[in-house]
Amino acid sequence: MKIAQRLGPDKLYKYINLFGFNKKTGINLPGEATGILRPTSRWSKTSMSALPIGQEVGVTAIQMACAIAAIGNGGVLLEPRIVDKIIDEKGALIKEFKPRGVRRVLSRETCAKMQEVLKMVVNTGTGTRAAVLGYSAAGKTGTGQRLEADGSYSHNKFNSVFVGFAPAINPKIAVAVVLIESHPYYYGGTVAAPVFSEIATNVLSYLNVSPDSPKKVYPKGGKR
Repeated sequence: MKIAQRLGPDKLYKYINLFGFNKKTGINLPGEATGILRPTSRWSKTSMSALPIGQEVGVTAIQMACAIAAIGNGGVLLEPRIVDKIIDEKGALIKEFKPRGVRRVLSRETCAKMQEVLKMVVNTGTGTRAAVLGYSAAGKTGTGQRLEADGSYSHNKFNSVFVGFAPAINPKIAVAVVLIESHPYYYGGTVAAPVFSEIATNVLSYLNVSPDSPKKVYPKGGKR
């Protein structure tokens, strides 16, 4: 909220859009939603407090994955794609789909600072259960109230979220985990962060990414 107040409504709205929220990402899947973000002319007196904590705005999981990837890669929003390349039965390359940058969102200097902040979330903050054995990791927890049928925010239905990337420096993967109405526990750091840990551990191993953390860091709950 304090950062939003310093930015002001116009800059806050600008950067929400720069990160790709309120727009389709262009992923080649049917049924993609744009999310929800009202123009500043329709903001209420409480919008500058509500928006920074995730209220009065609706986003998709793929939008969150793209946004956290932009911070991880040095500030460029990328257009997501499903297929990396097409090869024939003999292993010959038929077609390759190169990453396409949409626009620069943040400077490299700002991203470097954000990467350090997001590393602290995993190392000592609310996302310690997202720790990946042998690798550094960075990310953010989230616990969002779901909407009731009348449009009000629920007090017993939540989305549990963790978005992050690994390794924390020169990342190879970005992951967005969203659990809908998890029970009995629903905090993002409690239920979504361990899922990130499992996914990152397996995918980094599958991609043969060399470990970058000399410490044997285990997610809370013991060794895996």
